Amino acid sequence: MKLEFGIDFGTTNSACIGILDGRKVTKYTDGEDEPFPSVVMIDKVTGEVICGREAWNRRQELSESCEIFTSIKTHLGTSQTWKIAGKIWTPEMIASQIFMGLKTQVMASAGKQMKLETAVVAVPVGFPAHKRKSLREAAKMAGIEIKSMVSESTAAAFQSFDKIGSFSHFAVFDWGGGTLDISILENEKGTIKELAIGNEYLGGDDIDLKFAKYVHLKVEKEDPRNISFEDMPARFRDLMIARCEVAKKEYSYKDDVIIRLNKYGEYGAINISISYHEFNRLIQPEISRALECLESTLRKIHWNLENLGCVLLVGGSVKLRPFIEKIEESWNCYKIYPEESDWSVSYGAARLSIEEGNYVLADSIGVLLSNGGFYPIAKADTRLDRLETTASFAIVEDTDTAHFIFADSFGNVLEYVHVPTFGFFQEQVDVRLSVDPNQVLKFVARSQKRSEKFEVVWQYSSPKLIYQLPITI
Repeated sequence: MKLEFGIDFGTTNSACIGILDGRKVTKYTDGEDEPFPSVVMIDKVTGEVICGREAWNRRQELSESCEIFTSIKTHLGTSQTWKIAGKIWTPEMIASQIFMGLKTQVMASAGKQMKLETAVVAVPVGFPAHKRKSLREAAKMAGIEIKSMVSESTAAAFQSFDKIGSFSHFAVFDWGGGTLDISILENEKGTIKELAIGNEYLGGDDIDLKFAKYVHLKVEKEDPRNISFEDMPARFRDLMIARCEVAKKEYSYKDDVIIRLNKYGEYGAINISISYHEFNRLIQPEISRALECLESTLRKIHWNLENLGCVLLVGGSVKLRPFIEKIEESWNCYKIYPEESDWSVSYGAARLSIEEGNYVLADSIGVLLSNGGFYPIAKADTRLDRLETTASFAIVEDTDTAHFIFADSFGNVLEYVHVPTFGFFQEQVDVRLSVDPNQVLKFVARSQKRSEKFEVVWQYSSPKLIYQLPITI
C-alpha cells in the first residue's frame, strides 16, 4: 500500500489529503470535518504549545497568557524571532507545529503504520524562494520532506481540470478564512501560465468577527448592561465567534438563524434570531471588496470578465450564500464550484504527488555578447529539472577580468558579474548552471586558468515559470 499526501499550507487553515494506492481519498479533518486551523499558541510561562482547532476556539480566552500566531506563513523567510518562556522561537519552529498537527491527524485516522513523511505542498502564487526554503525547513523539523511545491491556483486547476480544461483563460478565486487570492491563468493544452495575481487580507474570520459584534449589539439592546464586545470576558467572545461561524453556514439552507448560548457572561442565556436579510446586508461590504479584487486583478492585464472563459471558486468563503447570489447576478462568465471547495487545493496537491507535473522556464536567461547578440544559457521551454548545463566563453582581449552581463531574452539586464582571469587572449571562462529545490538558478563562473577559490556565483531567485500538468490531451 502506498499513501500519497498533498498539503495546502494556508495562512488561516491548512488542509491535508491522502490518496491510498492512487484511488482511496481521505480528508484528515480537525474533528469538525474542517481543515486544520493554522493557529499556534505558546504559553508565556510554561512554553506549552496548543495549535489547531483547540487554539482557534480558545484564542480570545488565552490571549493574555499565550503568544498567539495566526498567520505565521507571512513571517517565513524573515529573521523575526520571539522569546517565549525562556526559549527563542523562529518562524520555522512555529510553522513546524502546524505540520506536526497535520501529522497527528493523519496518524489518528490512518494508524501509526501510515505516516505523513513526504508531501507535495501548495503555496501562494509568487511565493518567493527564501520563503520556500524556510517552509522546507519547517516541514523538515516536523519530519516531513516536501517533494515539491506547486502554486495553490495550479493545484486547484488540476483538481478541476476536467471542468476547466476546455477554457484557454480562466481565473482561480481562492477565498479562505484569512485571505483572498486570485490568479488569472492561461491554459494551453495543460500548460498553465500565470498572467496576473491579486490578493486581499480578507476572509471568513473577518466575517465571523463582524457577525459576532453585530449579534452582541443585538444582545445589548435587549438587555442593556453597557458592556462592549471587546469588554466581554475572552472565553465568551470565543463562544460567540464560534457560534457565528456555524450560523453563517446555516444560512445556506435557512432564512432565519437563532444564536443560542447557555451562558454569555453577565447576559446569561441568550436566544437571538437573525434573519438572512440582516446577515446579507451586514456582509455586503466584504463581498464588494472581494469582487473588486477580481476586477482590479484583471485590470493589471487590461482585461475584464468578458476575457475569461470561467472562474474556478475554491476556499471555504466562496460557499457563503450572499456571495453566491451576488456573483450569479453580476458575473456573466461560467462559474465552477467544486464539491468541497476548501479541500480542492490539497486534493490537487495530493494528485500531483502521485504523478507530478513539471515546471518549465518561460523565458531564456543568458548573457549579452560583445557583438550585441544574446546567448541563452537557461533556455526557455526547458524543464527546470533538466536545466543543469555548462556554457563556455572566450575573452577577446587581454584583461584580468571577464565582464558578464546576464539578461533575459528581451535584453533586460538582470545582473553584472565580473570574473577574475589571467589576461590571456581567448582565455576560456566556463559558466555552470544548476537549479536548487527552491527554484533558484545558480550560475557559477570561473576561468579555466584559475582555481575554484576564484569562482564567482550569481543566483537568480525569480525566474518566470510555467507549469505542465500531468495530463494527456
